[in-house]
Amino acid sequence: MRTAKTSLAMRPLAALAGASALAYALLALTTPAALLETPALRGAARNHSRLEVREMREALAALRSGINELDAPAAPKPVAAASPPACTFRADSDIRGGDGDEFPREDMDRESCCALCAATPWCAAAALSGEADEPPSACWLKRKAGPLQYKRGVTVCIPSKEAARPPPPPPPPPADSGVTCRFQANQDVAGADLMNEPALVDATPEQCAAACVERDDCAAAALSGPGDNPPAACWLKMSSAGTVRKDGVSLCVVSPPRTPRPVAYDAPAAVSAAELKERREKIKGAIKHAWDGYRRRAFGRDSVAPISGRPVNSGFDMAVTLVDSLDTLWLVGLRDEFREARDFVAQESFGRKLARPPSTASVFETTIRVLGGLLGAYELSRDAIFATRARQIGDAVYAKIDPATGSVPGSFGGRAGPCPSLAHAGTVQLEMLYLSRITNDDKYARRARAFYEFQRRQPNLDGLYPQCVGGRTGKLTLGAEADSFYEYLPKVWLLRGGPAAREAVVEAFPDVWKMYDAALKGMEARLISRDARGGLWLDELRWRGGAAFSRDAAMEHLACFVPAWVALGAPYFPEDRARRLREVAHGLGETCWRFYADQPTGISPERIKGRDTSLRRTDTREYILRPEAAEAWFYLSRTPGLEDRRPLYRDWGWRAFAAIDRHLRVAHGHASMKDVRRTAGDNRIDKMESFWLAETLKYFYLLQEDDERPSLPLDRYVFNTEAHPFSVVK
Repeated sequence: MRTAKTSLAMRPLAALAGASALAYALLALTTPAALLETPALRGAARNHSRLEVREMREALAALRSGINELDAPAAPKPVAAASPPACTFRADSDIRGGDGDEFPREDMDRESCCALCAATPWCAAAALSGEADEPPSACWLKRKAGPLQYKRGVTVCIPSKEAARPPPPPPPPPADSGVTCRFQANQDVAGADLMNEPALVDATPEQCAAACVERDDCAAAALSGPGDNPPAACWLKMSSAGTVRKDGVSLCVVSPPRTPRPVAYDAPAAVSAAELKERREKIKGAIKHAWDGYRRRAFGRDSVAPISGRPVNSGFDMAVTLVDSLDTLWLVGLRDEFREARDFVAQESFGRKLARPPSTASVFETTIRVLGGLLGAYELSRDAIFATRARQIGDAVYAKIDPATGSVPGSFGGRAGPCPSLAHAGTVQLEMLYLSRITNDDKYARRARAFYEFQRRQPNLDGLYPQCVGGRTGKLTLGAEADSFYEYLPKVWLLRGGPAAREAVVEAFPDVWKMYDAALKGMEARLISRDARGGLWLDELRWRGGAAFSRDAAMEHLACFVPAWVALGAPYFPEDRARRLREVAHGLGETCWRFYADQPTGISPERIKGRDTSLRRTDTREYILRPEAAEAWFYLSRTPGLEDRRPLYRDWGWRAFAAIDRHLRVAHGHASMKDVRRTAGDNRIDKMESFWLAETLKYFYLLQEDDERPSLPLDRYVFNTEAHPFSVVK
């Protein structure tokens, strides 16, 4: 431990406390400086904090200075300081390669960094690291001044002497690999970027083409024009599809063409029918455990607090858990429990509640959970009481849909405010269509159609709409407040017959399939990005109108419905497009698995920021029994063309279920989790959402069904966003 009494002579050695640091110091006393500054010896300090590393460097410098002074010649007399050199600075840039020394000079500003380069004969430019780098504010001298690449927080300094130097000789041409990339003027590919920033800035066409050719996952490269910001920026593309005209931009497409590589995965062995049945029985046991806790403590109320056993009314007063669970109980064979719940629904007092829902009840949640639950129960049981009750609550929902725009208010007692939710307005159509079918009353379908008539004319960025109905700017996301709008586009098309009734569907619901197709392309072009491991992620955009936006690397668990959404429509596209969509769906499904697998508990957080599954950048680390990942793996397992990966998707689902059941099963059901990184302590939340029984456990169960006898085949049923099944038009 260092104390105030440490002598001046011993302070450098005191800073080198610890075995690895002491060894490093001994090497410093006996090793020439040129050999000391090598990666192998510098690794001795790798496991220390930033402060410790800095102290060690200072100590070594002091020790080396003392040793060198013994043989150093007398210092020359100081001369007058020269005027600072003229410099060119480029923010958020770095020089690709060209390092001239092993160690940077620390604690420098950009002027002193540039002056240091100007005073060093071989230095052509310098890069000053940002505050978030390690070490921060460090000046790296470079032997060349380009090419530049984007790097947030880093500043490139080029002293004026660079202009007087002859340009460096061109690099030797690469060996001929037979792969070329030739530029065409005024062309671009919308989105499909391999990275969230350009690979190079101030690049020549030759440098940009070479950067693409050397990466086997690059299919094309776009070089921005002089009017773009930044100009002459090289953007590498994972696809050459969707070429558009863009003045000033040049596009090179790799020849021969490259197709996206399937994401590598380790497929587990297929499990036997007996093992699948055993898994289903365990999931059924979890369903019965959660239902029994609700039945004992909160039957007829909205939900049960699973730890304390308290009955909970969450502003609905419509027995939400009971109604939401009906078709799950039927599906897994809990028929006694189903009949008891059916008898409750048949009570006239419950029918009166549905006809006049509380003003506090959410229109959106009532539609998907209560109306959807009653319709799903009718679909499977064909008991007329469910159709009767569905019409009662359906009339209440119908009355809240704006006939001009299709928007809905947040609650039955409220009005649509200045920002009507895109998800809320776009998530009544399946329920209204199916209600029209079983009641032979077309008024519900006509009211649902109003939203699509309005929405298809609204501003959008490549088929992506802001979260507010009618908005011209705002957040573009496939997560909260937008998700189920996109989800329902292909499902509406399929519910009314899909490809077998394409012309009739287009006439009845104009452009629904086109809106889905456009949104898929917009997702690929604008929202998908890759992490360092090549994994696919969904970002969010802050749209400022036109083509202007900023990117936020944040993906919600809610967005894990997207693999299902992509996979559901893939079979209806031409095979080349279908193959690509399957790989996109699989890649996103794999990322959703990492949401779970990368946590100590094996349970997913609500959101991941910065594509960092350590959650260091994430402040929403809870899990509230969400279903979207299980939904994704279920759809992927049923997708034509992905049959060989079915054991993998089943394995992911089984592991996720087992982790949740192990950590969150409590006396009266399953609790939620505060922080998925913690396996001990008071880490449970006394809350069990109704979608745990309606969706999450249902999808886990369906995922383990026998291949030959699926209960709800996807060519015959469409699920609403709460996993309630509706049969398609035959």
